[in-house]
Amino acid sequence: MDKLGDLSDEELLARLREHVGKGNVWCAKLIAYLVEVDERRLDRVHACSSLWDFCSRKLGMSEGEEHRRIAAARTVRRFPQVLGCIERGEIHLCALYALRKHLTSDNVDELLREASGKSTREVEKMVAARLPRPDVPACVEPVAPQAFLSPVSPVPVASPLPVSVVATPSNAAPAWSLLPAPSPASGPRSRVEPLSAMRYRIEVTVSAGTKETIDRIKDLMRHRNPTGDLETVLDAALALLLAKLERERLGKTRPKRCKPAEATNARASSAWAHAETATRAPTASVPVETMADDPPTPVESEARTQAPCVDLPSGDQRMSAPGPASFEPIVAEPPASKPATKASRPGSRYVPTELRREVFARDAERCTYVGPDGDRCPARGFLELDHVCPKAFGGTETAANLRVRCRAHNALYAEQVFGRAHVAGCMDLRRRKCAPPTPASFESAARGLRSMGFREPDARRALETLATNHDMKTAPIETILREALLVLT
Repeated sequence: MDKLGDLSDEELLARLREHVGKGNVWCAKLIAYLVEVDERRLDRVHACSSLWDFCSRKLGMSEGEEHRRIAAARTVRRFPQVLGCIERGEIHLCALYALRKHLTSDNVDELLREASGKSTREVEKMVAARLPRPDVPACVEPVAPQAFLSPVSPVPVASPLPVSVVATPSNAAPAWSLLPAPSPASGPRSRVEPLSAMRYRIEVTVSAGTKETIDRIKDLMRHRNPTGDLETVLDAALALLLAKLERERLGKTRPKRCKPAEATNARASSAWAHAETATRAPTASVPVETMADDPPTPVESEARTQAPCVDLPSGDQRMSAPGPASFEPIVAEPPASKPATKASRPGSRYVPTELRREVFARDAERCTYVGPDGDRCPARGFLELDHVCPKAFGGTETAANLRVRCRAHNALYAEQVFGRAHVAGCMDLRRRKCAPPTPASFESAARGLRSMGFREPDARRALETLATNHDMKTAPIETILREALLVLT
């Protein structure tokens, strides 16, 4: 910094422009690296559930940086010529973010040329002029007036920034404190805002039907919630929803109370099983050690392939310990007295509730993937049950052959076993099977709605609504457009 003071004005500006140019080149190289990381799935290999998680935890980027850079990387992946515009400084990441959804193979060169050297606001105006959207409906909302309160006693302020009054949470003592006021140009406030160490402010917009439901619940809870506190309502509702989701996704159930007769039968069954085990010839078995926090490493998996067969808890199936080198399950014939279950049917992917509960509890309801550096994936959302020995190689639904993986690492393992092209083809086939057939008239109507200025998601949503009516599938395009306009307006 001291040396900069010795530079003349011309030298200072020249070196500043030089560093700006180097920054553009550096930014383009960073985007290229992110493209290659995403292409090689290195974010998933290093125990990250997404590229966003990789940029945040592994690279230490802020949310704003990773949001714009990931969007730019995926745009560059679709249109490589965008990288040259970033390197030459013709377009910056904020302008590219506003432009990215409107780029196609037909207009990418034209839009990049027109957006060159423009600010973000100018690019937004250019997009609005090229792709106009319908007017928003008029809306008048009552807003409470701003209350200005002064402290009882003067409080010294170290900085000359303006101050604003912030209230303490409802569960704290009624006091007021002075904090620096945010700048008016700081933009809208976040929807989830921490108020204290244990309290949050959450804003949400709901429909009239949801509002009526909340009011109805308040009325029915007046005996234990006399004031109609919304937090109490949400706590009770979320507790019921959480129990329902844990039962569906994790197989958790409440412990059942055994009746005296049932308890007697259970003790008798246990005694019979103990007697049968005592008279049975001992078999050599290899215990399978599982830990809730540390899933098996690739080295352990390779070692298990050399181990003898493992006696599974069910008592009617045995398989070799799974590993990447060998998938040779050995299935014994079930007893004739035991009825067939969904899991025992050939090709069935049904996982019993007890087994699902056991696997999720064993893996601590968290993805079990461990990266090369020993870091375990922290994902707790989009969790799925993954087969160590895939079903295509004869894998069965047993605790030793199941593990918890997030969706990203489940797909990564499938790509490692079957190849990326095969997995992509299967996903595309499933997507086409699940997608409802769309007549050619619906595609023409979608193009017509886009040319009228409607956004692509809104047009698709309106046409999907019309597709539920079987009579509309054979209707002419004029009728489809008329009905779609009625839905949109």
